[in-house]
Amino acid sequence: MAFRRFTLFHLSLSPVPQADLETYKIGREEWLRKCLGQTLAFPHHGARTLHWLPLKDDDDLILGLLQLQKPHDHHRPPEEGGAEVTTDEWQGAYVLVDPTTHEQGQRVAVENDVVGKPSALIRSLVRHINQNSYRPYNIEVDHIFDSQDFWKFAKESGGKLRSIRFDFAVPNMWDTTGDIDRDLRDTREENGAERVQYGMESSVGVATDTNKIREAVRYSERGAGKITARSLDNKRFSSSRRPAVTEIPRIAAPREVIADALRGLKNWILGHGENTAVDRSDRTGDDSGGD
Repeated sequence: MAFRRFTLFHLSLSPVPQADLETYKIGREEWLRKCLGQTLAFPHHGARTLHWLPLKDDDDLILGLLQLQKPHDHHRPPEEGGAEVTTDEWQGAYVLVDPTTHEQGQRVAVENDVVGKPSALIRSLVRHINQNSYRPYNIEVDHIFDSQDFWKFAKESGGKLRSIRFDFAVPNMWDTTGDIDRDLRDTREENGAERVQYGMESSVGVATDTNKIREAVRYSERGAGKITARSLDNKRFSSSRRPAVTEIPRIAAPREVIADALRGLKNWILGHGENTAVDRSDRTGDDSGGD
């Protein structure tokens, strides 16, 4: 059976000072709906143009397509001599966005292996939105990943690492529940930081079984940061190389039928809920670049 696979991301929206637009007040959810409720065209990897086509905007879901025009080499039919020709075709990746504010909100699922690498597609879209000079928020996008992958790496490394680095997006919607949340929120308010990097190194090994490391991993796992680490024998870990991926059976049907099916499976696709299965077999490659 063929499947549609989706890579999961989280959007962090940090307020942008609007000194000359004090009356321009809009919530995070409303801003996402405003930006993604219209067709968009923007640069993607040089000379190519990526298009955003909105399909549905419901109470808890924005559904759309990221489309790219690509050349397709093929042949004429036999009665026309079988000549080689190149024509342009449109390829599209379905995108589901939960713009609402809750523990698993502001998630994005981007269809895999259709137009290009999911992270490259969503980052081009976010980069375009962030170029709006009058934007009330700056959007950061990070992979959602399974912390079990990191803890497996740490266990195989004997619980000690030569180095570990965290790249955090500042908190934007969760309740303040730990020291890291409070420290990052204070840093944003006092210094205007949108991202904060934090790292530790030791030639004899940084202990991973500590409250500080556990809290940092929990914070990153929900899509608010990245983790890179190196063991004492120089093995490497990167959370960007192990993104969470969900999958559903692929159906051949008109776009409207597919859109309704995606709408009905939104919680599964977005990884909502403790019982939602997250595929672990398709997460061996780096999704941090490419088309």
